[in-house]
Amino acid sequence: MSSSKLLIEEPPLVVQPTLAVIVGLNEAIVLQQIHYWIGNIAQSQGRQPPDQRPNYREGRWWTYQSFPNWRRNSFPFFSEGVIKRAVAELESKKVLIVRQLSSDPRNRTNWYTIDYVELNKLIAEYENAQYQAETQTDERCIGSKCTDGSDQNDPFPSVQNDPMLIETPSRDMDERESPPPPAPSFGTQPGTLQNQAAESEAMIEALGEATGMDPRLNRTKLAKTAARMLKAGYTSQAIRAVFSAGGAWYSQDWRGKKGERPTLASISETIAALTPQAGQIASGDDLERKRSQVTQELKAAREKRALKNSALPSSGGAA
Repeated sequence: MSSSKLLIEEPPLVVQPTLAVIVGLNEAIVLQQIHYWIGNIAQSQGRQPPDQRPNYREGRWWTYQSFPNWRRNSFPFFSEGVIKRAVAELESKKVLIVRQLSSDPRNRTNWYTIDYVELNKLIAEYENAQYQAETQTDERCIGSKCTDGSDQNDPFPSVQNDPMLIETPSRDMDERESPPPPAPSFGTQPGTLQNQAAESEAMIEALGEATGMDPRLNRTKLAKTAARMLKAGYTSQAIRAVFSAGGAWYSQDWRGKKGERPTLASISETIAALTPQAGQIASGDDLERKRSQVTQELKAAREKRALKNSALPSSGGAA
């Protein structure tokens, strides 16, 4: 079953503050309860044969409930109007899908499910906005060049000590996370918050693939490194080119040659050195510009050669 890091699996009617900030307090309470119902349904019906799973439709688990029952059984502190407005707001944000799935046209009962992909996009937008706000007021250290020295002794959470990791990276190096050094841009800069969120998601996925870290379990760490990479001018394509199988990490770095995957810290430390060896990933405009430049240089060379040949004196015939 799909899930999201800001939704819990426990019965108590509890919501995480971050979720309330992103979608609204009433909306977060309703969304958390729907997530809980969906989880219970998936657990109970998931053990049944496919033809005995009435709440599994269109590749998703659904729950249905009337507003009076919602108020009576789950939200006695809300009026029906408050519940309806919360549902409508969640639907407008595209995190809640509402359908009438009954085959009987007279049955207009609404069915509900959560679009976890859209919810995680909102989370990524929020985290990226938070990071941008932090970096505007307090620039982080880049290597050992700190603005006030306070960040030099602030260790980044060690990947190797995270009990949620799928793999345990090597302990032969300092696992403190440091921002990557400045590097040439590998793509267009984000222009809107939506573009930034999409680029952040792509970078998180690329870092997860490279390190073997599950984005669902280590999203915060991956998101922080992703934001730093994007700010330094790298793209997800650059990460994959350098740190995927056959990339410069596995052919140039001694740890990669031993078959070790990179950690977030080692990616930050080595990408500037490894990227030129892997070849820069240029945008289509960059390629076209370089192609035009080479064409002009060849044309100039031909014209120069023709001019030189025309200036040579005629031999006047054979000797």
